[in-house]
Amino acid sequence: GAYARASRDEKERFRKAVVAEYSAQLGRAKDALGDKWAVEVDGHVHMHMIPFVFECLLSLIDRFGIRYIRLPRERYTTGVSGLFGWASVNLAKMVVLSMLSAGKLRGLRERGVSTCDVYYGTLHSGLISETTLLRILDEIASSPLEGTAEVVLHPAAADADEAHLWKNNRLC
Repeated sequence: GAYARASRDEKERFRKAVVAEYSAQLGRAKDALGDKWAVEVDGHVHMHMIPFVFECLLSLIDRFGIRYIRLPRERYTTGVSGLFGWASVNLAKMVVLSMLSAGKLRGLRERGVSTCDVYYGTLHSGLISETTLLRILDEIASSPLEGTAEVVLHPAAADADEAHLWKNNRLC
């Protein structure tokens, strides 16, 4: 919100601050990894998809050798439960991220930066089950698209009263 209301000078300060922060983080990682350095950006909670932040990231592609940036262009997957509860928030996030991703693929490819061809993770965030994960994997396997599929899962720990349910689960 602050960026949208900012003056031209304030927006430039925001952009410089974002570039400085990205540069600091990428530089530190590059120093730590040395020859193993390979940059893939998938930004926490997709912060890199905010339009001015994305432009700042693009300005660093050559400097840091960024070779991959996640574009969360998720397709709707059938069988989502709770669309009028918690999942309705996920559906809204999925739509917004898809809109923010629109039109960015060509620019990445022109710069030699790849992205996933199929992405899943936002719609089912906090709701993933074995059944849902298997449905997603089946959808990927049966898709005519070739390329990279990315499925985002967040690790979790079972509550003490649920631990027995996960003890012998083949997905854990």
